[in-house]
Amino acid sequence: MKTSNLALILSLFLFSLSFGFSSCAKTGCTNPKSDNYNPDATKDDGTCVAWRDKFIASYLINSDNCSTSPGSTYTLSLSASAVDPDKVLFTDGYLQWEGEVSSENEITIPNQTGNANGSAFTISGNCTISDVNLTMNYTISTNGQAASCVAQGAKQ
Repeated sequence: MKTSNLALILSLFLFSLSFGFSSCAKTGCTNPKSDNYNPDATKDDGTCVAWRDKFIASYLINSDNCSTSPGSTYTLSLSASAVDPDKVLFTDGYLQWEGEVSSENEITIPNQTGNANGSAFTISGNCTISDVNLTMNYTISTNGQAASCVAQGAKQ
């Protein structure tokens, strides 16, 4: 009887020990640049909502103090970079540049040079989003002249 009680106790102990180790892996979102990031999660469960995703859209820009046609509107499209999950690609139909998600509501536009129809340009700045509204503060230089600009619009 002592042997069977000891075997039962040992079996229960081993079962509880194995259960304890298997339940140590807490599942959840392990991407720190996600809205639902869980710092306690050790195993990603595929539910992450990346910060970048909320920026991906087309925006109708209705105010840009550097627009060549005051009072006009244009579409600014933000798409996902195929190279880096934290980067977005901007295009306004004429110029293209990239930015990197730096917080849940902000993209940093690092200093970069591009070319549009044979004209070189340099751009840098940041872009923020609040609900459906986008504000982009940027500096653009072309032909030796620089301008500080603010563009505002809403998600289409």
